[in-house]
Parts: sequence; C-alpha cells; structure tokens
Amino acid sequence: MKKLIAFSLLVAMSFGLIAYQCGSTEMTSAKLYIDQKNFPKAQEFLEKELAKNPKNDEAYWLLGFVNGELGEYEQMLGNFNKSLEISKTYETKINETKTFYWGKFFNLGVMAFNDATNATDDNTAIQHFEKAAENFQFAITCMPDSGGTYKNLAYTYLSLGKPEQSLDPLRSMVKNVKSAESYELLGELLYKTGAGLQEKNTKADSAEALKYFNEAIEALSEGKQKYPNDENIMVFLGYSYVAANRISDAIDAFQASVDKDPNNKHYRYNFGSILLNMDKYDLAEEQLKKAIELDPDYKNAIYNLAVNYIKWGEKIRMDAELEEKQTEEHKAKFEAAIPLLNKYLEMEPNEVAIWNLLGKVYGNLNMTDEAMKAFERAEQLMNQN
Repeated sequence: MKKLIAFSLLVAMSFGLIAYQCGSTEMTSAKLYIDQKNFPKAQEFLEKELAKNPKNDEAYWLLGFVNGELGEYEQMLGNFNKSLEISKTYETKINETKTFYWGKFFNLGVMAFNDATNATDDNTAIQHFEKAAENFQFAITCMPDSGGTYKNLAYTYLSLGKPEQSLDPLRSMVKNVKSAESYELLGELLYKTGAGLQEKNTKADSAEALKYFNEAIEALSEGKQKYPNDENIMVFLGYSYVAANRISDAIDAFQASVDKDPNNKHYRYNFGSILLNMDKYDLAEEQLKKAIELDPDYKNAIYNLAVNYIKWGEKIRMDAELEEKQTEEHKAKFEAAIPLLNKYLEMEPNEVAIWNLLGKVYGNLNMTDEAMKAFERAEQLMNQN
C-alpha cells in the first residue's frame, strides 16, 4: 500500500470585518450579514445585487465566499471564476480561500484513505476509498498545481483496483506540475499497466500494452529532457523501450546513463539486468560485475549475476545438445554462480528460493552431496515457516 502525502497544517480561514463603503443597499446588507455569520441572508442579498449589477466583481467574490461557508463548493468556484473574469481585484483573497479549501479537502481525503486501509470489510473500504477520491478531486480543483494531491488520488484509484483511472491524475500532474516526480510516476505506472496486459499474452492485450509502452516512452523522454540526471526516469525509459521491442533504443538509453555516471551502481545494475533479460550474457556480466565492484554487498546485483551465469550455462549446454556436440564449457558458468549464491546466503541465510537454486546448480555439476544439503536446508526453512 502506498503511503499518502499528508498535509498536516490546515490553515485557518478568517474573513474578518468587512469595511463598509458607499454602495448599494444589497451590498451593504450582505456584508452586514456576513459579519454576523448569517450566510443564507447574505447569499440572498448578494444574488439580488447581481441580478441588478451582473458586472459586480466584489459581489461574485463575496457570494463565492458565502457558498463555501454553506458547503456549496462547486458554486463557490464558479462565482470566484466569474469575479476573476470581470477583474483581478479580488484574486489574492480568492486564492487564499481556495488554498484553505484545498487543505480542508486534502486532509479529508487522507483521513478517508486511512479509514479505508483500516476497514475490516471490503465494502466499507471501497466506500472510504471512493470518498477519499472525491475529496482529492475537489482539492485538485481548488489547487491544480499541488503535486501531492494528484499523487494521492492516483494511489486511491490503485487501491480501488482501477489502474487505468489512476493514470488520469498522473497525466494531469505532468501537465500542471511538470516535476521530475510527475514524469517518474506516470512513466512507471504506464509501463507497469502495459506489462500487466502483456502478461495475458493475447494478441489484443499485446496491442493495447504497446500503446501504454509508447505513451510511457513519450512521457519519460520529455522528462529526461527536463531532468537528465533523474535515475528513475532513465530506468523506466529503458524498460519501456525493451517492452516496446525497441531494443537498440533501450541499449542506447542505458548506455548513455552509464557513460554519464560510470560509478553509479544502480545504472550498472539496471543496464546489466536489461542485458540479462535480452540474453546478452557477456555484456550483462560486464555491467553486473562492475556494480558489485562498486558495492560488494549489492544483493540484487549479486543475485542477477548468479542468474546470468546459470542462464548462460544452460544456453551453452542446450546449443551443444542441438548440435550434438560434447562440451564442458557450460560447467564453468554454473561454477561461477556458486560463490555468488553463497555470498547472497551469507546476507540472507533464510532465503528458501536461493537454497533451492543453489541445489539445482550443484545438481547440474553432478555435485550430489552438496545438492542434497542445499535442498535439505531449503526444506528445513520451509517447515519452519
């Protein structure tokens, strides 16, 4: 579950006493009723004023304020817009009021989201998530340049199991905020949505997945231009290129990252992992080895290099079998995986999957005793759980 961005300080809004100037009876009465917090009567006289004088920017501003006090939020924003269309005289006050309501609905959204995560049944959770979405949507209307609100709304839709709907707030976040994070989040979710469709392995789903990958590439490429040093943008751009079968573009993107910062272990790891997935074992070995040189305890790189050797060895053996040739070359690759897997197990001794993988490697090398010990350890750990 993603953690929401919380807005802890809800700014108090006070209208203050209104300065009375020469004006119509309706305006004078409305201001008096606002001071008295008699908002229905204030609304009545403001509407009378606007019926007589539809170009009164102050009346629209005051009516919007009164709408807010009465919980008529859509009308509030509409009247604010009408005031601003006439003049910018009350723009500061209008923006201050919008900020107040943004904070109010932002916090209401966070509270509803938290209530949903703490709910004991699915129906209650859904109701709270839907309420959270409603509050975040209105907060965005009040303040369209608040990146955290778009982010929270996207997470809320994801929690509702609506990944497609969660993309819209992130698209708007890119349009209205244009932060590095906005490009990261949109690109990542587009990529993951496409990958989910691709896993279904049908022609229609694959075609739909390609649309998401291409949109991810477009968004992340724009993000790369604005934020060339952002690691996450570069990583998901590379992943999206691979998923869209634009292999040369993917290699170029990751190579550019490594060239830009050759001592960045994450760039080396991600480049090596992509090369591994592309079955380019010799090139993957180079990048993953470098990542481990930069950080000898880099678990993910250690694991992927071990897998690289295992897959490499399997390919050599299968190719030899297809050509009906005898070879021992594959054994060297399996042997290279053993110290890496043992190193991983020194850091994570209770990883059942790694013990099983180590057992299979020993089995491929006809090291029966070692294989049995690894499998027995895996079984012991499984029984403990």
